[in-house]
Amino acid sequence: MSGIHLYIKRNLLPEELYLQFMLLLGLFFGYFEVTAFWNAGVILLTGWLLLASKRIQKVVQKNATAVLLLFCLVCFIVLNVIYMGTGTYLSYNLIQIVRPIVILCGIFYISQEKNDIVYNFLSGNFGLLNLMWVVNLFVLGLQVAGTGFMIKASWMAANSFYADNCTGLFGGSSTHVVMLFTIFITIYNLEFGINRFRAEWKKKIFCVYVFGTLGLMLLFSTLNDNTAMFIFVPIFLIWYYLHKLRIVDATLFYKIFDVLKYVFLAILLLFVLQFIPGVSDFINTTVMNKIDGVINFENTNGLGSVERLAIASDALNRGFGWKLGQGLGAWNIMGGRYAGFLHFGLSSVGSFIYLMGIWGYLIITILYAYFMSHMRSDGAKLSFIVTFTMVNLLCFYTMFLTATHAIVWSIFIFLMLNSVRMEKHGQ
Repeated sequence: MSGIHLYIKRNLLPEELYLQFMLLLGLFFGYFEVTAFWNAGVILLTGWLLLASKRIQKVVQKNATAVLLLFCLVCFIVLNVIYMGTGTYLSYNLIQIVRPIVILCGIFYISQEKNDIVYNFLSGNFGLLNLMWVVNLFVLGLQVAGTGFMIKASWMAANSFYADNCTGLFGGSSTHVVMLFTIFITIYNLEFGINRFRAEWKKKIFCVYVFGTLGLMLLFSTLNDNTAMFIFVPIFLIWYYLHKLRIVDATLFYKIFDVLKYVFLAILLLFVLQFIPGVSDFINTTVMNKIDGVINFENTNGLGSVERLAIASDALNRGFGWKLGQGLGAWNIMGGRYAGFLHFGLSSVGSFIYLMGIWGYLIITILYAYFMSHMRSDGAKLSFIVTFTMVNLLCFYTMFLTATHAIVWSIFIFLMLNSVRMEKHGQ
C-alpha cells in the first residue's frame, strides 16, 4: 500500500471533518492560542455531528453505561456547586473540564458508527502526521540547542524555566503533550504506517525511521527535562504489543516467543542507552530521582514536581478530600500557588481531589476509562482495568483531564489501541 488516500463520502462528511478538526486542534492548539476559534470549532462541529446523524438513538441505547456515567458526573458537579458554592473560578473550570469531555464523546460516537470511518481517517493522514512529527523534531532540536527558535515571549513570561518551553510547536509548558504525541505517532506508524509498504526492505527501512526518530526524541527529552517520556513511552509500547499479541490467531508457544522477543529488545535498548553518556545519566539521576521523590513525597516536603501526590494527600488528610473537596470554583484547576502548593494544577489527580473530592475524581476517571476502552463499533474492546490504570497514571503525571491538546492525543492513542488489527470493511 503506497501513497496517501483520504476517503470521504457525502453521508460521512460531518464525521470526517470532526476527526480532521480534532487532529488539527491537537497539532496546533498550543501554538496558535486562539481559544475562541478552537472552542467555536468544537461546538459547531459537535452540533453538526449530532444533527446530521441518524443513529443517535441506537448508539445511546447500545451504550447505556456511558450515558449513565455522564449523568452521574453532571449530578455530582451540580451537588458540588449547590453545597460548596460557585466560587470565582467555576465557569473557567467547567469549560476546562467539559471541553475535553465533549471531544471525547464526539470521537467515541464516531467510533461506534463504523470501523471504516476510523480506518479511513487514520490511514488517510499518514503523510500529515509524519510530516508534523519530523517538523516538530526539527524545531525541538533547535530549541534544546538553546536558540529559542519559535518559543514565544509569553511562554517564558508564564514559566521562566527554558527547558519546559522546549516543546516544538505544542505550546508553552507542554512537554507532556510532546510525550503523548510521541506515543501516538510511534504506535500509529507501527500499526498503520508499516502496512503501507509491501516490500520487506521498505518495511525494514521504515522501522529504522520509526525507531531512529524515537531515539532522537528520547535524546532531546534529556535536554528539556521530559522525564515522562522515559516512563510512559515504554509502558504504552509494551501494552500495544501485548494487546496486539492477545488478539492475533497464533498458538500459545508463538505468543510467548513473541513476548520474550520484545522483552529482549527492550532489555537490549536499555543496555544500549547505558552507553550514551547524556541519556544514561539522565535516566539514572533525573528520572529515578523524580520517581523516588514522587513515591516518597512525605519525606521531601512535597516540593517541586513531587507535589503531584502531596496535593491529593493533603486534601484527604484534611478530610474535605473524602467529601466534595474545596469546591469546583475555589481555585483555578490548572493554576498554581494555592493552599501552599506552588505547582497546584500540575497534575489532574491533585487538583481534582482537592476541588471535587475523591468521589468526583473517581467518577470522571471511570468515565474516561470506559469511553476510551470501548472505541470500536464491532464489539472488540480494551481491558477496562488496564485502561483505568493508564488513565490514572496519566492523571497522576499530567493535566490529563483539563489540557485540551493533551486529551486529544490521549484519545487518539486509545483510538489507535482500539484499532489494532482493524481492516477496511472489517466488520
